[in-house]
Order: sequence, then C-alpha cells, then structure tokens
Amino acid sequence: MEISLDADGITQVADLTDDIGETVYLEWLEQVSARTANLYASALRGWLAYLVRRRALPAGFDSLAALESLKAVRVQPGYHSPRADVDCEAVVEAAYKTRLPRRKAEWNATRLQVLRDRALLQCLYATGLRRDEIRRTNVADIDDTAIILTGKGGRERVAFLSDEAATALGAYLAERPPIRPRRGPQPLFTSDRGQRISNRQIGRVVAHYAQQADQQVACHDFRHAYARRLIRNGVDLAEVQDLLGHASPETTKTIYARFDQAHLIRAHQQSIRKVV
Repeated sequence: MEISLDADGITQVADLTDDIGETVYLEWLEQVSARTANLYASALRGWLAYLVRRRALPAGFDSLAALESLKAVRVQPGYHSPRADVDCEAVVEAAYKTRLPRRKAEWNATRLQVLRDRALLQCLYATGLRRDEIRRTNVADIDDTAIILTGKGGRERVAFLSDEAATALGAYLAERPPIRPRRGPQPLFTSDRGQRISNRQIGRVVAHYAQQADQQVACHDFRHAYARRLIRNGVDLAEVQDLLGHASPETTKTIYARFDQAHLIRAHQQSIRKVV
C-alpha cells in the first residue's frame, strides 16, 4: 500500500481500508523504532482526519474503525507479530453451521446471503487476499480455480482457489440474480442491494461468523493464517512474497520470517541429519 500527498492535494487514497493501522504497521512501521512508529502513526491519523474533512475517502470506508486500528498500533507495544492464536478455519466452519434456507421458486435473499458469506470466507481462507482485493475482484477475474489480480502499475498476480472455495463460489454465482452494473464489469461479491460489496460489509461478515465461532478474528488474520500455512508447509519466503503480492521481499521477511520458529528448527535439524 502506498500512501502519499502531493502539493496539489491527495493522491493514492483509493486503496485505503479501515484496517490501515495493522496493514501499515506490519508492512512498514515495524521496521523502525517504537518512537518513530508512533510519530508516523500520529501523522497518519492527522492525514486521515484531513481526508475525512475533505470527504475524499473511498466509498464504504469506516473512519471510526480506522482510527481504532491506528490507536491500537500506538498503545500496544507487543503488536510486533501477527497473532498465532486465532482460528480462521473455525470462522469458515461457522458459516456452514448456519442453516441454509431451502430453495424456493422465487429468489430467496437469506439463502443467497448465506451462500455469499460461505464463498467469501472460503476465498479469504484459501487465497490470503487483502479485504480490498476481494472487494475489487470481478466475475471476469475468475479463471477456473484461480483469481487473476491486477495491481498497481498493471502488475498481475494469481491467487489460487481451493476446491472448497471454487465450489462455494460456483454455488453462489449459480443462484445470484443477473447483475447489470451501470458501468464497469460485474463484481464477484455483492451487497444485499446487488451493488459491489464494500470493505465495511466484508468486515461485518467476518465479524459475524467470528462471533459465532467465539474467535477474535479480523479480515487481515485470514491473510496471516494463509502465510503461516505456506511457511509451515515449507514454501520458500520468495514464493510467499509472490503469493501475498508484497512489492518488497523485506516486507515478507519482516512480518513472517520469525512467524513459526518451530518450522525453522525442524528445517535446521533436517539439514544436520543430511550432513551426518
């Protein structure tokens, strides 16, 4: 995520999400001292307040949640690593424990919402995509069992779907009424009103099922859990970087290199056995 101002006003705010505190801290501020991190976090809060006054924030942006996110960065000195005590799988399972209403002759809004929520959570779990990347994904971006993403500078990357995620998406799209947006392509996930889902609505879906599963899980925790699974399965950090879409290998190394020391210990022991 790039955040900047120029002499004429605001630039590059379209990618802002209300978990900005966690995102910026984990991907950049963690590399500096606590004093410097707090200084920049304070500046970021001021800039956010400026954007609120200018009404320049993206649609659906929850400024209160963003301020709380930044506040958490400032007051939690132990905020240096993604939490490993969250169970994202339990959140996905909670969506499947929710009763799916039977199909009726007419379109059933409640049934469609449950199908959407299942597909959304499966995609977050299987791909490790950022919340805003999920929001911006279109139906045309789905290619069999993969999502083709286009980032800044026209750079493309692929996020791979699990069989469960592909099945959940197929079930959702098969029952969703035709979407005819006024302009642009068809969004993959829509709100109850048939419009592109917002970041705030995605956060609410995660929060709802996290509560059902009795887990303190936020959207970004799915991304961390995805990276953790890759590392534990022996995926090289350079490949983790590509799958997560980090622009710099230092970002991946800073956040995840020390994520699972047990994995590093096992790799070290295996290398010793090979020598012996």
